Amino acid sequence: MSVAQTATPDLILGTAMWAWSIPKAEAFKILDTFYAAGFRRIDTATNYPINKNPADFRAAEQILHEWIKVNNINDLGIICKYGSVNNLFTPEVNLTESFTLISAKYYRDFFGNNAEMLMPHWDNRHDKNAIIETFAALQTAEKDGWKIGLSGIKFPEIYAEINRNFNFDFSIEIKHNPFESAYPHYAPFHDEKRRFLTYGTTGGGVKLNGNYDAKNSLHYRRKTASAPTDKLTKAKEILQKANTVTSRPPLAGFWALGMLNAFYAPQTEGIILGVSSVKQAESSMEFYRALAAFDYGEIYAALIG
Repeated sequence: MSVAQTATPDLILGTAMWAWSIPKAEAFKILDTFYAAGFRRIDTATNYPINKNPADFRAAEQILHEWIKVNNINDLGIICKYGSVNNLFTPEVNLTESFTLISAKYYRDFFGNNAEMLMPHWDNRHDKNAIIETFAALQTAEKDGWKIGLSGIKFPEIYAEINRNFNFDFSIEIKHNPFESAYPHYAPFHDEKRRFLTYGTTGGGVKLNGNYDAKNSLHYRRKTASAPTDKLTKAKEILQKANTVTSRPPLAGFWALGMLNAFYAPQTEGIILGVSSVKQAESSMEFYRALAAFDYGEIYAALIG
C-alpha cells in the first residue's frame, strides 16, 4: 500500500536547545548550513532554552538575532512564540491584549523583516473574554503583516469557537511522532488545510538501539527514554523492513522514521528540526530531500496501520 503525497511540508529549524546543549558557536554553524541549503524558516520562543536558568531567558532568540546582524540577513521567516514570562518550565504567561501588541512590536524591531509569524505560547486559560482580547490584538498584528499561529493551547475548542468571528488561518504547532501526537487534541481545527507544524518528531531523542550519549536532549531535560514496548518493537520492525528496499535512500534511524511520519501526515505544513550539530542538520536535510524525491508511502501506511 502506498500513500500519495501531494505537497511538500516546509523544513523549519528549531532553537529550543540553543544556549543549553547547543552553544552559540555551534548554533551559528547550524544556521550557516541551513541557510546555505536554501531553507529560511526558523522557530523560536521567549522562553528558549527552558533550562530553568533565569540568566538564559530569551537566550535562543538573542543568538538568532546576533547571527542575523553578523550576516545581514533579511529573508528569513521566523516564527515568534510569545507569552511565557520565564524559562523555568512553569505555566505563567502574559497573553493580554497589551502584551501581545508589545510583543509584536518587539519582534518586528528585533528581527526586522525576518519576523513572519506571531504565535501565543502555552495558553491554559478558559476565560473567553480574556482570550477574545488576545484575538483582538492578534487581529491588529495580522493587519500589520503578521501571520498568526498557535502553540500549546489547552482549550482549542474555545479558540475555534472564538475564531468564527475572527477567521484567522492559524498554523498550529504540535508534538507529533510515531509514539504520540497532539493532533487529536486539536480536532476543532481539523480540515483540509495543511496547518500543523510538527516538533518532537524523534520522540524526544529516542534511540532504537538504546545507546544514549551525554549530548542527547533527554540528558539535558533530565528525562528518560520512554516509549511503549509494543510501539518500539513495531518501529524497529518497520525500519528494518523499509531498509530492505535498495532503490531509495535508507532510513538512518528512528529520527528518520519520525521525520517520514510527519512528512506524510496529510495536514503537516512544516517539520521543526531539533538538530544539535551540523552533521545532524545535514543528515536531516538530505533525508528531507529524499522524502520529496522517492516514494516511502508504504512505510507511513505501516506506521499508522
